Amino acid sequence: MARRATHVRNLSRAKIYDDVIGFIDEMAVDANSNTARLWSSGKPFKRVATYVKVKVTGFYCLNGESLGEFPERNRAEDFISFLEKVRKANPEKRIAIILDNFRTHHAKKVKLRS
Repeated sequence: MARRATHVRNLSRAKIYDDVIGFIDEMAVDANSNTARLWSSGKPFKRVATYVKVKVTGFYCLNGESLGEFPERNRAEDFISFLEKVRKANPEKRIAIILDNFRTHHAKKVKLRS
């Protein structure tokens, strides 16, 4: 119990109660459906009737407005645009974002813009 009280006291000193805290994550889903094995006079082969690739980027917020989108690509410019949307969804507060080591998070353009 004393340890928890120490953490709460440290948060109070940091004055982050009014800040927006969240994390950003990306995911790419490759969906192959309706796969059919076709036989021919030669070797059998598979034909994929549908192929879908979807990219998802999300800001998952603990105490503010969360946001998600489906970008075409995962480039630094697209990530900067997403960060600007996060800012518009959470105005007038500091935003602390936890990022993983995805390459676009640490691009020079992103660091300069943020």
